[in-house]
Amino acid sequence: MMNAIPVLAEIDDSLTIDPEKIEALITPKTKAIIPVHMLGNPCKMDRIMEIAKKHNLYVIEDCCQAVGASYKGKCVGTIGNIGAYSMNVFKTLSTGDGGFVGVTDEDLYERAFGFHDQGHKPSRTGVEVGNRSILGINMRMNELSGAVALAQTRKLKGLLATLREKKALLKSKLQGLPGVGFRTINDEGECATLLTLLFETKELAAAFCEKAGTAPIARSGWHVYNNMEQLLEKKTWTDAHVFHNCDRVYEKHMLPATDDILERAVNISIGVVDKGLGAGTGINILSTEEEIEKVAQNIREIVLSL
Repeated sequence: MMNAIPVLAEIDDSLTIDPEKIEALITPKTKAIIPVHMLGNPCKMDRIMEIAKKHNLYVIEDCCQAVGASYKGKCVGTIGNIGAYSMNVFKTLSTGDGGFVGVTDEDLYERAFGFHDQGHKPSRTGVEVGNRSILGINMRMNELSGAVALAQTRKLKGLLATLREKKALLKSKLQGLPGVGFRTINDEGECATLLTLLFETKELAAAFCEKAGTAPIARSGWHVYNNMEQLLEKKTWTDAHVFHNCDRVYEKHMLPATDDILERAVNISIGVVDKGLGAGTGINILSTEEEIEKVAQNIREIVLSL
């Protein structure tokens, strides 16, 4: 929306951006790196911040699926320059919809506030006529949603502890299965909303999914770049958009390493049950030990039958 050109990067087996593939994509026009803490798993922020500092780039953390996660003791969203969080029904916490941003300095806070409230200063302090610095838009969240968000946030510590406990139990019962392991978790401060199985081949993953009634992440929904037709076809909101003069090519299967990983990756729900993430099967935050054992047994039986 800001007439900036997105440049897609490969992921590694953590399902987050591969830091070692970033520098080759940087040009004199590059302004920022946007690491996505995908499926609650923090990105490798040490290396990303090192690259950003070297090239004088902003770091905008997409924490939408990782509210409450941390990396080496720091909450995600507080490591880069600004963090964006989501609180819709599929996220760690929910206010029904909406989200929030976190910033690292006063200027960014003032700018973010102005963008979301028609250019006004924070809290609309003072006489705003003649004192607005940018052309902002109207994205104010109502007070009722804010109150719900605050109440939900007070539950966050206990909620994450429960998710991590249930994920650890399920994962312990799936250790050592032939032909399948787990995605790399970059920090134990992850949200534990999902358990991702990583099969040795895409054929094994497909066979498992057929019997389990699910799909590999590659075929799960619109989070996968191959399914983002609006980006691939450069569908823009105005004919004056920079995409119309952009020679960058977006096409299916342009990221072979990412495609290979997503074809072999299968999400098992822990707390987020969402077919759009390929997590339509598994457990939920209220599952008992008996129910977790039953799900684990079913997964083991399917894997052993392949």
